[in-house]
Amino acid sequence: MIYPHKGGFREAGTIGRAYLLNNPLQCVRKENASGSLPAQYSMVRVDAENVITEVVKEAESGTDTILRLYESFNRRTKTTVRFGTPVKAVQVCNMLEEAEEELGCGENSFELEMMPYEIKTLRVIFQ
Repeated sequence: MIYPHKGGFREAGTIGRAYLLNNPLQCVRKENASGSLPAQYSMVRVDAENVITEVVKEAESGTDTILRLYESFNRRTKTTVRFGTPVKAVQVCNMLEEAEEELGCGENSFELEMMPYEIKTLRVIFQ
């Protein structure tokens, strides 16, 4: 597929369009059942357009959540990562999901600094 656009790939949102093409959103309708999630819910949100959430998965060991982010515009960036549920702790990990550093976090968010083209793997422990 060809995606013609004006300006550079950043202004055109090419990375987001590529994800929609290669990984189309899938919707599954679930009938009303017991649970506490609202009608609309976002598990994770990043407030910088150049920081991409690449992976959200269960950790290889344990029940924690692994989050992998990368910076896509070759910029040093400070961003806030927000979750839809309260967070107990966030740890920076290596690619083998081994904890290396504890990050401070609020009730459902934390701040993170990304270097140009950096990949970060984080272990998120929910309350």
